[in-house]
Amino acid sequence: MLRLPIRSPSRYSFLGQWPVTCLCLFNGEAISCSKTLSPTYLECSVSFFSASSGVLPSAAPASTKPPRRSIANVSILKDYGLTQSQIENVASRFPSVCSFHPEKCLRPKLEFFVAVGYSHTTIAKMITRNPKILTVSLKRRLRPNFELMQNLLGGDTAAAATVAARWLWILKNNPEKQILPNLRTLSEHGVTSTNIAKFVKWHPRSLTAEPGRFRESAALIKEMGFDPSKTLFVSGVHVLSGISQATWERNLLVYRNLGWSHEEIISAFRKNPVCMVRSEKKIRKVMDFFKDNLQWQPSHFASLPTILGLHLEKRIVPRYVVFKSLAAKGLLGNRLNFKSVLFISESSFLNKYVLPYSDQFPDLFEAYKGKLKLDP
Repeated sequence: MLRLPIRSPSRYSFLGQWPVTCLCLFNGEAISCSKTLSPTYLECSVSFFSASSGVLPSAAPASTKPPRRSIANVSILKDYGLTQSQIENVASRFPSVCSFHPEKCLRPKLEFFVAVGYSHTTIAKMITRNPKILTVSLKRRLRPNFELMQNLLGGDTAAAATVAARWLWILKNNPEKQILPNLRTLSEHGVTSTNIAKFVKWHPRSLTAEPGRFRESAALIKEMGFDPSKTLFVSGVHVLSGISQATWERNLLVYRNLGWSHEEIISAFRKNPVCMVRSEKKIRKVMDFFKDNLQWQPSHFASLPTILGLHLEKRIVPRYVVFKSLAAKGLLGNRLNFKSVLFISESSFLNKYVLPYSDQFPDLFEAYKGKLKLDP
């Protein structure tokens, strides 16, 4: 029996108080359950289609019967929420699934998914989206990788399940190749365990960035003045590690062409890193609205770049209609400005600025509702 060497816990000292017991199984690649048998695409398709529906594909020989494994695997998949069409979809894209041992390979993984909190509906979606998740070793990958996510998120099983479902790569691959080196980089820059947990929860895909690129991005973010103790640091790393140099330069040019100075662009990036991944179309639409209606200059946007992320037709325009109407009637006072009403919740906005005036100005509420129905 192959024994994996248990690595020294000191290698993972950057994890602080997080348990390291789940890290000792990460050496080596996951063992596929499908390596012992290699059925042809047609053989497997025939097996699964006939086992799931009782009807043979037209290309199958009349004497073909589904083997016991196919029948058992179809039954198990149905037990865990997959529909007939989903099973056929999985079989057509990943024929080797019919060779799995039903009780030794397939069922234990599905039981694990249920144990960590996935509903049958979510399991069906995960398998249909990425059938090869079923080949991943439960002992060497699925369980320890999930436990790593769980530990990084402070023991929050539900949060770990959400992260893993969004980005299945986390469950499939060796964390020593990308995830752990990138976590070490954040720790070395002084990012706290709390903010690392937020990074894992908010930006799981960034965990799988190429470590060299990730390291360079973190260094650049620090050079730009981001504070590693703040969540904006990990947001900046997420953005910078996820775009190419060409994309960065192109977005700089977009802002310059709209009249921004280099200092204003960098200032906006420090306050709201995702402003550098907005589409040019969206940036122009929002800026044009504020310039036309409120005579805003680039400096206004640089001081409040989160405005560029708001939905123009669903938030900015309808709230402006209400704000302008109430201001014209002298109902808002002199201190209130439009920026102050943009970032409150929908319910707060309605309760404070729309509903109290609905009897006095019924057209206000109707106009607001009408604006909300505009297509984005």
